[in-house]
Formats: sequence, structure tokens, C-alpha cells
Amino acid sequence: MEDGFGYTIISDQQKGLEIAINDILPRVEHRNCARHFLSNWSSRKKAKIFEFAFWKVVKSTIEREWEQNKEDLYKLDEGVANELFSKNSKAWTKSF
Repeated sequence: MEDGFGYTIISDQQKGLEIAINDILPRVEHRNCARHFLSNWSSRKKAKIFEFAFWKVVKSTIEREWEQNKEDLYKLDEGVANELFSKNSKAWTKSF
């Protein structure tokens, strides 16, 4: 693995793990498990409509589609969308 280039590690948002991995493998890409991310985010948003909108964003494969799904979530509830997108979206989406 040398410095981690070309590898991706997926975890459940453990800050200590991310720091340790970056020390050992500085060029590894770190992503968060979308299911864990949803669980942490949606514990305050019980409506299924937010879960459905979240998965649409996560499963977007091109930027234009991602932007449209993001806009749709903002139309549902701007506060909920602001909270979600305040997080590093690269860590929990496919598109980027």
C-alpha cells in the first residue's frame, strides 16, 4: 500500500481512525459509510421523505444529477438541506 495512493477506505465517521489512517497512509482517499452517515443525520429527521431525498443525492453519479437532487432537497426543507450539506459531501457521495 506504500502511501495509500489509489486506495479508498470507508469508515463510520470515526475521527480518530481518519487521523490515524492519514498519518500512516497520507494519500489514501477516506470516505464515510453512507448508511452510517444517514443514521447520524436522520436521527433528528424522522420523515421518510428526507431519507429518500438523501439516497437520491448519494446515488447521483454525475455532477448535474447531484446538483438537481441537492436542489430538490433544499425545496423540501432548506434547514435540513443546510445541515446535510454543511458536511463534506465528497466523503459520503459517489459523484466527487
